[in-house]
Amino acid sequence: GAIIKELQAYVQSAALVQTAAKAGSADIKAALNETVSQYESVERNLDVIETTQRARQDDGYALATGEAAASRRILLLVNLLAALLILAASTALSVSMTRSLAALVKSLRRMAQGDCTERIEAAGTDEIGSIAAAANDLTASLNTIVGTVRQRVLSLR
Repeated sequence: GAIIKELQAYVQSAALVQTAAKAGSADIKAALNETVSQYESVERNLDVIETTQRARQDDGYALATGEAAASRRILLLVNLLAALLILAASTALSVSMTRSLAALVKSLRRMAQGDCTERIEAAGTDEIGSIAAAANDLTASLNTIVGTVRQRVLSLR
């Protein structure tokens, strides 16, 4: 608003100078002084506008930089949380598998020592559960074979 009025006043002053110059009037010096004054006023207002715009840009840059830093911190925290969850899940899985394997090995050693009554808890459908089920089938087959051999030995007596 104000800058437009000052620009209009500057244009009018310049027109007065031009008119005074064409007429050869003695008022040309006063018209030139008025034009210079209007020009300086416009120049000051343009400087104020430029300073205001730069301050807004600096504020916008500072805001964007702050938001980017905040986003980086959030992303870092999310990645850290994901890494901790993955670590916890892998630890739980490892402990579960280790316990299952230890129980399976313990039962197989008892079977190897001749305890054919040992039954392995075949929990799950994973590889360890499949091995446990196969070991139970093996034990059942061995018990059947041992039972058959005993009956034949008893029948031979």
